[in-house]
Amino acid sequence: MSVFQFKHFSIVQDNSAMKVGTDAMLLGAFIETEGRKSGLDIGTGTGVLSLMLAQNNEVILMDAVEIDPSSANEAKLNFENSKWSNRLRIYNSDFLSFESQKQYDLIVSNPPYFSTTNENMDIRKSQARHTSSLEIAPFIKKVSVMLTLNGDFWIIIPYIDFGLWLEQIKANGLMISKRIDIVGKAGNAPIRCVLKMSLSFVDCQEFFFCIRQSDNSYSNEYIELTNEFHGTKL
Repeated sequence: MSVFQFKHFSIVQDNSAMKVGTDAMLLGAFIETEGRKSGLDIGTGTGVLSLMLAQNNEVILMDAVEIDPSSANEAKLNFENSKWSNRLRIYNSDFLSFESQKQYDLIVSNPPYFSTTNENMDIRKSQARHTSSLEIAPFIKKVSVMLTLNGDFWIIIPYIDFGLWLEQIKANGLMISKRIDIVGKAGNAPIRCVLKMSLSFVDCQEFFFCIRQSDNSYSNEYIELTNEFHGTKL
């Protein structure tokens, strides 16, 4: 059995299309949950983001949407095995077909985004990793409708695709309030962007964040950021 052990919960990931990775760890650790009561996790995979947010916020109710049946079943198992099972709900659905009667004050997603040419030959992994299964324009449009006026939307995307996402973010009335450019290793160019957005204007704060030092060891800022989640000492 493949299990990723966090400090306060575990993730079974035998059958999920995508395993727990650094992107999810970063996004889940960066997301600010204070004062939030209703959350939506789009493309939850193993359920890791929902679990991280439930750990950080003792009242938030998380709805998680996952299109892949095997991944959704595994997320359900991970939810049920956690101490926050009563606050986590999984929906096996395409997000663009997902229907909800409520809006959310926190929406999060570690989305499929490896667009361009070489789609993975494993259909399930391709679906989990490529924008062809979740086009940017309708995705952002639906997020903007489901987000409360004072809510926040958090996402992690490839640094090189920022312009593509920015076009749709602006077109749908969302505004970036925080941008964190992620560097994989000191001295290298950014590889990811973590974005915080809302429907209300605030000045955008911009930061750089480095995961590893030049000797390939984890940076102090990464260790500090993920301290409450990693099950082993980095």
